[in-house]
Amino acid sequence: MIAVLLLLLLTSCSMSELVAVPETRSDTTEYTPRHRDTTEVSGVPIGFEVVVEEWEND
Repeated sequence: MIAVLLLLLLTSCSMSELVAVPETRSDTTEYTPRHRDTTEVSGVPIGFEVVVEEWEND
């Protein structure tokens, strides 16, 4: 039983080769996101109405 497990262990491991390695970027600049002004409001309140069709009031 141990021989079979050892044989399976030796045959299941295989050597793999790395084909291509991505190149690292050489620039050291940091990403700075643009600042968007989100404080401007239109002054119009948001509202909605709920309408139920075919509703009977008894």
